[in-house]
Amino acid sequence: MRTEVMKMLLIGGYFCAALAAGAAARAVELAGTPTPARSSEDTPTATPTCTPMTAWLIRSLPDCCSPGVELYVSLTTQGPGSVIVRVEETVPEGWLVTEPAWDERDGATYTWHHNITGYMMVPAAGAAPGQYVFAGWSRTYIGCDPDQPLDLAIGGDQFVCVLPSPSTPVPTPDSTCVPEDVWLERDLPYQCMGGVEFTVRLWHQGSAAAITRIDETLPANWTVVSPPWDKRVGNTYTWLGEIDEYTVLPSVYGTPGEEYFTGWTDGDDSCGGFVRLMITGDQQLYFLVPTVTITPPAGTPTPPPSETPVETPTAPPTPPPSETPVETPTAPPTETATAPPTATATITPLPCETVTFLIDAPMSEVHPGDNVWFDAVFGSCSGEQMDVILAATVDFGTGEYWFFPSWVCYPPQMDAVVLRINPAGSVVNIIPRFTWPALEPEMELSVYLRVFVFDMDSWDIVSLEQQQFTGYGS
Repeated sequence: MRTEVMKMLLIGGYFCAALAAGAAARAVELAGTPTPARSSEDTPTATPTCTPMTAWLIRSLPDCCSPGVELYVSLTTQGPGSVIVRVEETVPEGWLVTEPAWDERDGATYTWHHNITGYMMVPAAGAAPGQYVFAGWSRTYIGCDPDQPLDLAIGGDQFVCVLPSPSTPVPTPDSTCVPEDVWLERDLPYQCMGGVEFTVRLWHQGSAAAITRIDETLPANWTVVSPPWDKRVGNTYTWLGEIDEYTVLPSVYGTPGEEYFTGWTDGDDSCGGFVRLMITGDQQLYFLVPTVTITPPAGTPTPPPSETPVETPTAPPTPPPSETPVETPTAPPTETATAPPTATATITPLPCETVTFLIDAPMSEVHPGDNVWFDAVFGSCSGEQMDVILAATVDFGTGEYWFFPSWVCYPPQMDAVVLRINPAGSVVNIIPRFTWPALEPEMELSVYLRVFVFDMDSWDIVSLEQQQFTGYGS
């Protein structure tokens, strides 16, 4: 069961759909190419005696579609094998799959008892503008074993937007009113940083008539902080009235580059009808990934040894006995010694390894619905750019280790990459953020992440860090 869950997570749609779709999505600065797979004895791995069957599907959707207009959904087979014996797709409510013929249907869920390369469908004629969600899974087999079925979530595109239907107000025959356009113009900053809020401004354009509805679609996983919206579908936010600005919180995850906004407004045409127009102005801005700066570990400041001998104070001599009563002196007030001023001491940090890093990971216990991720945050102790060999593994403590980035399994295979560490620090996204799935209720899994840093020439381990958490089925 542990192996099956590991394959489901690494190969399926939970956190490696992005890895399966392409390593370019990882925000990792790599130099060179992955090092060849190595066995424990550095000898070639024997050729498998079986033919792998494991496969999964990647969905491709158009960016947008129109109500009642047929569209094509592509399903591409990927993986070491090509055996898929069942495909199940849940489409938006009211949308119809027209071909190929399905074997089962339950409401909006269509099932084929074989692999398919795609299907034709028609969106509902009355579909409102906004984002619509697709979900599905396919059945394959684990590795080479036809007796161990494996259900994997379909990766790739999950959302499609529906464009508004064209609507032109028709004035009465005796009307002398001339409809006027009214819309909004968007003002975006030139760039933004992941995890840092910014303001989007909306400027009233055209006639002085009222704006009655605003639909804004943000980049994936970005959220509107304020003002409160009246409706939300996916990443499309709706306000039933005019606003002049709103605040956005970008995701901290992603790839640096252009991110796009799209939106529409409904407004009074000044003749008793309404006009629906696209929001003009800025349509994109440049997204920056947060930069992590690594500070070498600091120890207790130790002043340098002094060459001047320090005399050890001795107790004063005891006076000879006297017949005259002697008053017992009162002890002087005790003064608390203070440390010498910092300016007079030489601060010497503790010695630092070649590389220092930490692992940014979830809490020690996760349940279905919790976010899970693994990031390795590196820094060069010398403060200079340097190249190292990085190996990272995920395991359940059973003796099988899955190696980043190709996720081959040891024994017998291993994998590693060459990592260039910048002076300001580098972040390697080992496992992209995903939601821990619902598994068997009684399941309790200990998941370990181990990260090794090797010297480029000798392959000696120069740094090692590990993290562990427990995932529960319910």
